[in-house]
Amino acid sequence: MLVPKSKATGHNEKKGGITRRGDRVARSLLIEGAGVVLNLAAKGFLRSKPLNKWIEKKRKLKMPWGKLCCALAAKMLRIVHAILIQGTSFNAKIAGVARCSLPKESRNNVMGNNKLSEIPSPNGSVYIH
Repeated sequence: MLVPKSKATGHNEKKGGITRRGDRVARSLLIEGAGVVLNLAAKGFLRSKPLNKWIEKKRKLKMPWGKLCCALAAKMLRIVHAILIQGTSFNAKIAGVARCSLPKESRNNVMGNNKLSEIPSPNGSVYIH
């Protein structure tokens, strides 16, 4: 959904704008949310330290604001996907940290396991993911 177009010929690879795959509204909301997170990080109000370190690393590399916003939106999409798949709540201390970077004993405790779990919905039915 939020991947750059790739134009490759021989040894040269150029990245273009983001593709128009997926839902237009979801894509625009993710980009807008990423812009808000970038502004919060610039003002020092971002609570997630690993995500803030990632943003600062990209800023030191002189990444343009638009590309940084798109990269952050893609990262946020992966975080949301992991939260939905694992069935856990958001943890600002580990947001933006790869699961393989966590200590082995805390991987399962923090991220949950991959077993099927039942989630009750507001209308009484049960979702299984």
